[in-house]
Amino acid sequence: MIGHTDTLGPRTANEQVGLRRAQSVAELLRQQGLEAMELRVESHGERNLLVTTPDATTEPRNRRVEVLVR
Repeated sequence: MIGHTDTLGPRTANEQVGLRRAQSVAELLRQQGLEAMELRVESHGERNLLVTTPDATTEPRNRRVEVLVR
C-alpha cells in the first residue's frame, strides 16, 4: 500500500500524512478479514502525483492510497 498526498504543506509532513493514510486503509482491510502473508505500507507523500500541480496546491485526486495485489 502506498499513501499519497497533494502538494499542500511541507514535504516532510506530507510523507507522514501519506503513511498514516496507507496505514488506515491497511487497518480497514484487516478488520474486513484480509489475510495477507505480507502487507507492506509506505508513503510517497507528494511524490508521484496523479494530477500534476504547483507547490502548495490542494488537489483531492492526489490524496489517495494505491493497493497492489500480487
